[in-house]
Parts: sequence; structure tokens; C-alpha cells
Amino acid sequence: MRALRNHRRDAQFHAGVLADLAREPVDGVMGFTRMPGLDVYFAGDACYRERMAGRPGWWRRYSPRYRHFAAAEQAVYGAAGGTHILCIASAQRAACLAQYHTPQTRLHLLPPGIRPDRAPSQRAAAERRALRASLNVAEGELVLLFVASAFATKGLDRAIGALAHLLQEQPGRAHACWWLAAAGRAAIGGRPLAWALPGRWSSWGGATMWCR
Repeated sequence: MRALRNHRRDAQFHAGVLADLAREPVDGVMGFTRMPGLDVYFAGDACYRERMAGRPGWWRRYSPRYRHFAAAEQAVYGAAGGTHILCIASAQRAACLAQYHTPQTRLHLLPPGIRPDRAPSQRAAAERRALRASLNVAEGELVLLFVASAFATKGLDRAIGALAHLLQEQPGRAHACWWLAAAGRAAIGGRPLAWALPGRWSSWGGATMWCR
């Protein structure tokens, strides 16, 4: 996809998928992004129209970006459509009903996707102490976790700024650890993380860890 704006690249992707489906029809289409032509949509994002309604600036609704993403969402959630929506939270279901009057027969609330054995067990406290010991982090020392696969999109630069502010607000803490669990190159704007946040960096268990 070649375009300067995200919504233009998104539109090109939609057009390409629909063209491929016209050439080679399939029995069903499931999507993880809102677009026309879906039989099933996995709703991993909040309702776009509802989210934008809560933002200041009436002019946003007349921008090409808004028109594109609103039309894509309408194609999925619209009452006249046929796409079945897999919701991961009841709030998504409520937003669809409020914004689009989507027939309830097309809205399916999924059960929690976390395995029962991933919930805190009776050994949680002991496991916590063991993990901190393996990282050489003493009891009472601060550990923060940032999980993202796209640092620029998820706001790693802002998180680093927040961490710096936190350290200033709590000078009594002698040690802080910042975990970055990321898929791909650990960099921001082509520069290594060590440039954005000077300190000691190391790798542990597939994550990048910073210590001060």
C-alpha cells in the first residue's frame, strides 16, 4: 500500500482485498479490520463513531479520514448489513446498538479469552518473589511493564516521558526497572531505545529491560 495517509492506505487495502475476492471467490471472509465484504468481524477495536463523538472539534466529522473509517464501520455494523460481529466486551455490543442499531442476532459476545490457569493462583505471591529474584529486583523496587509491537503507534515515547516524571516525583526509590516486551526492532524512529532513555539495557526472556 502506497499513500501518505493511513486512511488512504486502508482504502487501497480494502480495494485490493475486494478485487482478489472478485477474482477468486471464497466460502467466507473473516476480518480483523473494519471493511466492506466481511461475513464475520472480530471486534478488537472500540466503536470508531462513538469514540470520535467524544472528541472535541466538530470539523473532524467532515475530514476524509473520518468519512473513510466511518464508512468502513458502517459496512460492518450497519443495520442493513449481514456481517456477524464477535465482541470481546459488553461495551462494544452496547456501542453497536446505540450507534448503528445493529440487530442483536448479529452481535456475539465472546467468553473471556484468558485460560483459567493464567489467573492468579494460590502460589502467586511465591511466583512473584521468584520472578523478581531472577531479575535481581529487590522487594519494594519499582517495576513497570510496557507491552507493544509498534512503539511509535502505541506511544512508547510518551511512556518514557511518564517514567521520567514518575522517577522525579518519587526520588526515594533507588531503583526502577522498565520492561519492553516487543516484537521487532527495539527502536523509535530508527534510533535505539538507549538514545531515548539513557541507562543500562539488557535482554531477558525476549524482552528488552532498562534499569537505572
